[in-house]
Amino acid sequence: MPLAVLDGAILRCDHGTTTSELTVTHATTITGHKKPIASVLDHKSGENIKDFGICTITGAPCKVSPPQTPEPWFPGAREMYLCVLKPPLSSDSFLLCVANGPAAITIEDPGQGTFHIPA
Repeated sequence: MPLAVLDGAILRCDHGTTTSELTVTHATTITGHKKPIASVLDHKSGENIKDFGICTITGAPCKVSPPQTPEPWFPGAREMYLCVLKPPLSSDSFLLCVANGPAAITIEDPGQGTFHIPA
């Protein structure tokens, strides 16, 4: 069962040389470990997702800037919770980045290991 993703979760781009941290700005109405739980709407490059070091395709800095991540995380929570106004982000989700050819951004560490989201 996937885990809920919290503010500060560690992200990885399959073309970047370093990880990045997720900044939650569209938090759900619930928290885990005293941190906001991310939603699938926390996908904005530059706002929610920072740079990933050097791009292995171009050799230049991996600058994630708008609108390189135009679509929300997928799949996110498979069930909608009545207590949550936005679908929670699950640890098995990914995000497509259109910079320098399609790249997948995945969740390397969701920021916690106990709060599961039903599949």
